[in-house]
Amino acid sequence: MSTFCRSLIIWNTSASEKNKKRRNTSKIIFMLSNNIHKLEKVINSELTSKILKSYIEFDELLIEINTSDLIDVLQFLKSNDDCKFKQLIDIAGVDYPEEEKRFQLVYLLLSHENNLRIKVLINFEVKEKISSIVKVFPSANWMEREVFDMYGVKFENHP
Repeated sequence: MSTFCRSLIIWNTSASEKNKKRRNTSKIIFMLSNNIHKLEKVINSELTSKILKSYIEFDELLIEINTSDLIDVLQFLKSNDDCKFKQLIDIAGVDYPEEEKRFQLVYLLLSHENNLRIKVLINFEVKEKISSIVKVFPSANWMEREVFDMYGVKFENHP
């Protein structure tokens, strides 16, 4: 067999391997998308009275809740068998000066087992105190300090 024929066979093999990888990637994306929609249904059915709004954006589920429901919702997301969000990635503060509820906190959670992320959003007024989530996620200790330093948000029962 000539060198040209061997090269052509190798090239065709690698092209078909690339196509297989693309198909597999599409399947994975479809599976993740299905998982996000299933997760949204589970959360909305279990936490009906606590969810103000839920939507999917950039393959991540976002849920908006009241500040008074923060601990209950995070505890559910961490301990529920369908959710398993066992890692707090970050707490981000956002300032919207023109809004009535000027501040927003975004809690980013990760489920290693389900390979999913979720953002929990709370909107609140300037003088409102937010419950500390350190008892649910001990790693929140430092993150809550950072939010306090940047925005002056006071967390109740923060150690």
